[in-house]
Amino acid sequence: MEYEAALNILFRRRIHRPAIVEMAGGFHVFERTTLLGSGGTILEALKSAGMYPPQDVKVIQYSAKGREVIRGKEPICTAQSNNLANRIASALNAYVPNQHGY
Repeated sequence: MEYEAALNILFRRRIHRPAIVEMAGGFHVFERTTLLGSGGTILEALKSAGMYPPQDVKVIQYSAKGREVIRGKEPICTAQSNNLANRIASALNAYVPNQHGY
């Protein structure tokens, strides 16, 4: 399995700060500094981490349309530029609350 495809699986599963590291003759899947699984190939490491086969988490994604940031059809905010609106939407999509809910 290709590295980029594996990372996309982890992003779709909403893993916070995912990483796939090749070390000591194997591949290791991390969420931040927590080891999720290991294997001889990327696919084996994903299976060990419980991330394969891929399953999408149903989350309404944020997007940018011009300077507007929207979630579904609901407007969230108006940014000062199109670029800033895209960056805000990307940050909101990447956000995963911690155990305290924030």
